[in-house]
Amino acid sequence: AVMELETSTANEYALTIRGAYKRYGANNIVLKGLNMTLPQGTIYGLLGPSGCGKTTLLNCIVGRIDLDAGLITTKAKHRADIGYMPQDVALYSVLSIAETFLYYGRLFGMTYAQIESRTEQLIKLLELPAAKTLVEHLSGGQQRRVS
Repeated sequence: AVMELETSTANEYALTIRGAYKRYGANNIVLKGLNMTLPQGTIYGLLGPSGCGKTTLLNCIVGRIDLDAGLITTKAKHRADIGYMPQDVALYSVLSIAETFLYYGRLFGMTYAQIESRTEQLIKLLELPAAKTLVEHLSGGQQRRVS
């Protein structure tokens, strides 16, 4: 299995996965021929039932574990440049909702205008309280929606 760190700007994808295969033990296949591409400047989440390979795939992308077969190509110059938010809530309790969105938006290269617009959309979509509300004052469910 190969993890390629690509520096060329010719590829419009931030991440490309081809033929990803991973198994644990003899019979537990969690990734079987997975192919996917993620365009630059996008944020995605992986959804699926327990044990379907979501965490395994993310661990392969960030280099924590190796694929048994397949290829992962990323635009990142270093594996440390790849962001990964695990399923546990990992928020800064002293930041407001808006500050949290600003922090992560900037990490993903969004402009301030894009972040401001998206924050307003997300507050409504996720049924969150005012953007100035501190994370520490949110319920567990609200914190998960913010993360």
